[in-house]
Amino acid sequence: MIKLAVKTCIFLLVFFLLLTNLQAGDVTLIWSQPVLNEDGTVLTDLAGYKVYYGTRPGSYEIIVDVGNVTSYFVPDLMDGSTYYFSVTAYDRSGNESGFSQVLTLQSLNYYCDNDNDGHVNLYADGSSTGVTPSGCGRIPGDDCNDSNAAIHPGQADLCDSLDNDCNGTIDEGVFNCNTGDIDIDGDGYTPGNGDCDDTDRNVYPGASRICDGKDSDCNNRPDFSTDVDLDGDGVALCALDCNDSNPNMYPGNHEGPQGDPSCSDGIDNDCDGNRDAFDDGC
Repeated sequence: MIKLAVKTCIFLLVFFLLLTNLQAGDVTLIWSQPVLNEDGTVLTDLAGYKVYYGTRPGSYEIIVDVGNVTSYFVPDLMDGSTYYFSVTAYDRSGNESGFSQVLTLQSLNYYCDNDNDGHVNLYADGSSTGVTPSGCGRIPGDDCNDSNAAIHPGQADLCDSLDNDCNGTIDEGVFNCNTGDIDIDGDGYTPGNGDCDDTDRNVYPGASRICDGKDSDCNNRPDFSTDVDLDGDGVALCALDCNDSNPNMYPGNHEGPQGDPSCSDGIDNDCDGNRDAFDDGC
């Protein structure tokens, strides 16, 4: 049996990589090729290597036969975990050496200021096994919403159902604040002061009347006598819906191609004045 001088001839080197997936750490292991057997004779039948690693020293959860190469890329190390790595070599007869020295590596969380408000994220943006992304550090910050520059400690609380100052309380200290005072669509009007559809910024008291099937100016009447969408197809009568009692008939609907059921249903699906075989689409 040939014994490989792995413990003295394999040395693990680690290059730290900037993460491409900011939720996990990656590492590349590189080792030197052994050239001697333990008895000092020249090693001639080296066949390959096995990489052992896991989160418990001396008890490796993962074993990878990497073949006859001297490097291995390990992806997706868990955030904040410590990993232990070792390598063995084996010959063409399947004899395996002892472990190389153990390499210990920790994947550490990092924290950034993503919204550039001067406050670092309270929560980890990811982890790395070495270099952190530019502008980030290893210490948690105090920004409870790092995607909104208007939210951070020291910010005045607003009536917006958000914790603007990151103190754990929403809308505290705002006089007469209730959900009716929140302008969801950003049109300058809230349900409390007359916005009859606070999900549409084109609908509010005094808005221009347009043909959209809605009460755009919130006066409780259709904007035009024909500004209604009775069939719910999204096209009002004033937008030239040729049959507002049939949701399958409206301008822009498809009619065709030939063989499609719309070419034989007896209606003018696209409201162009032609139906079925007389329509250009069929």
